[in-house]
Amino acid sequence: MRCWTFAAYCLTLGIAAQTVAQDQGTIPAVPGQPGTLVTELQDSVPPPALESTSVNDDAALPATVVSQSITYAAPPPAPAPKPAAPKPAPQPWKLCYFDNDFSYKKDPNHKPLFGEAFKDVPLENLLGWDVPEETRISVGGEIRWRYMDEVNRLRPPFNKPGRSVYDLVRWRNYLDLKHSDWVRVYVEMINADIYNNDLPITGIDANHWDLQNAFVDLK
Repeated sequence: MRCWTFAAYCLTLGIAAQTVAQDQGTIPAVPGQPGTLVTELQDSVPPPALESTSVNDDAALPATVVSQSITYAAPPPAPAPKPAAPKPAPQPWKLCYFDNDFSYKKDPNHKPLFGEAFKDVPLENLLGWDVPEETRISVGGEIRWRYMDEVNRLRPPFNKPGRSVYDLVRWRNYLDLKHSDWVRVYVEMINADIYNNDLPITGIDANHWDLQNAFVDLK
């Protein structure tokens, strides 16, 4: 009785050891023989062959290609250019008459100024002659009137101070002739006179047709 019990006990241990080995993958199980110990190693069984794949194989690539686009914000529009500043009005009158410059009249779109009709006038328009080169003439000047009321001024015969009321007139005039760009003739004169004087005049009260400026410019 004890022998049968010991044999059954050993058989049970063997089956349990085989089951643990099969669970750990070290000993393959033999079909139909659950109670037999197998000493062959698992790596002796060749692994199943894997299908080789190639990266260059078109069949292996996905059938759907996803395209991605990046949208950038448009740059802000450039500011509109500022309108050009209007040209300043010409200033042809200078301190000295011979520095006056009316050449702006050559521009047909210039802004007319008072008195420019007597400046840089083509000579052929005045005389009706055919001038081989451009010749222009300008005339102008100024007239000044002054009312004087003097008290205690010494006048001839310089014996005592006196009172005098009178008028002074000063007329400056000039003529400027330009032939092309190489000849210029300029003449400026003054006529000073006194009117309605109560006392005798002095040397500074009257100056009849005195030459102020005159020159010829050659280039």
